[in-house]
Amino acid sequence: SIEPLVAALGDRDPVVRDVAAAALVRVGIPAQQAVIEALSLPALEAGALTALIGLADPPSPALHAYAERQATQAVRYHKLWERLDPRRDERVALLADAVRHRALLHALRGLRAVAAGRAEAAMAIDNLSSRDGQQRANALETLEASGEPDIVRPLLAVWDAGQPRGVDTVSAIGAILGDDDPWLRACAALAAGGLSDRRLGSDLLDRARSDPDPLVREALSPRGGDVETLSTLSLLERILFLRKVPLFVDLSPGDLRHIAEAASEHVYPDGEVIAEQGEAGDEMHIVVEGEIRVMVDAGEGPSRELARRTKGENVGEMALLTGESRMASLVCTGPVRTLSLDRKRFERILRERPDVGLAVMRVLSDRLRESDSRSRSPASG
Repeated sequence: SIEPLVAALGDRDPVVRDVAAAALVRVGIPAQQAVIEALSLPALEAGALTALIGLADPPSPALHAYAERQATQAVRYHKLWERLDPRRDERVALLADAVRHRALLHALRGLRAVAAGRAEAAMAIDNLSSRDGQQRANALETLEASGEPDIVRPLLAVWDAGQPRGVDTVSAIGAILGDDDPWLRACAALAAGGLSDRRLGSDLLDRARSDPDPLVREALSPRGGDVETLSTLSLLERILFLRKVPLFVDLSPGDLRHIAEAASEHVYPDGEVIAEQGEAGDEMHIVVEGEIRVMVDAGEGPSRELARRTKGENVGEMALLTGESRMASLVCTGPVRTLSLDRKRFERILRERPDVGLAVMRVLSDRLRESDSRSRSPASG
């Protein structure tokens, strides 16, 4: 039966999705219609597209129609993004990034559908994410010459965009408040709540206040104040904070949402020992407020302070990555608030979002340099 394989196309784990897509490719023609139907279901869409592209004889009419729909959506979101001014404040910046990511997602899916069965075009799509500007330019040129110009050219314009013009932030927010996607509506509601300009109209705001999605309703009524002054953080407040954390700075708003949902919030008093040296490391912590001292007990004399982690820094990730006991204790200096991820959730994030893994590698590299600097310092001896 192919039904379980089709259902697995929507699994949260990308490895499971890829395995299911590969299995459906092996089934071949008998699975084709079910996979085409899965394209219309958002939860299955990405996996279904992978399966269709992998078929030896992909159904061109179905993929062509799909590519046209994706191109239309990509251009629509791109035009909305162009109207937003992310310099206005951090909430509009979050919305702009969410809309930009949605435009790129539709553009990528449209390009992949067009490139089905064309190895050179598929390789060019992979190169679109390169940090090398010349490599990206070559990829865009290859895709433009690969055929389907009516579909491809508008998508290349989406991919090669510069900065949004910010010509009409208010009306763009109003348009996004009516979007089909509740996540984008929530980001728009958050941005609307921070506007002093109320030209959005009371009817649109009233509709947002009665939105069926609770995140949208919550976003339209910001509590105000800095993160440090709030007793607890809402989901969107967590996301706004995580956007400033170096470990997660390269992630999309949607990815940050998953991390914010997975994190648990803790508040500790001055002097509290969050974790003891030698115990199993089952959590990593991101400092929201206060300072955490990293203390080592060498067995003789007082404990030695190795480092301090302050707002936006993470601590405790080494024990999660290595599976070994903690090499130091974590002690609060003053009141401390953290967002924490346990081992299971952290490993899932690394598996599902490779960009986090790359960021962790950068942080670990910085920590190694920090450790090496301490060891070379005369005071350390």
